[in-house]
Amino acid sequence: WAKGDVDAAVSYHERSMLARASMGDIYGLAGSYNNLGAVYAARGEWEKALSHYRRARDLCRQIGYQHGLAAAYDNLGEVYRQMGRQQEAMACLEKAVEIYARIGLSEQDVQTEMWKLKVW
Repeated sequence: WAKGDVDAAVSYHERSMLARASMGDIYGLAGSYNNLGAVYAARGEWEKALSHYRRARDLCRQIGYQHGLAAAYDNLGEVYRQMGRQQEAMACLEKAVEIYARIGLSEQDVQTEMWKLKVW
């Protein structure tokens, strides 16, 4: 979709989600929700992006996938920032930083801190 065919990207990710759900692949399904959230965010469809990132967050939490959970919070924070919802953005980014620190991904921690600075 980086080449501009966003409708095809949406269709691809929706098919991927159906296939992963039918196989019970929660990990993959979380990734598909995250990817589709990114497509909607790139289109400026903030509510759809939030919905998909929240679902990715919930699935990652369900299976204990901490890196994915942190990424979902990071993505949610960025969308909230784009929407001008600074308090929600900050809360999500702080959760992402906390999770990244807990799992020892200091590089990610730094990247998230940089996003945090953009909020202000």
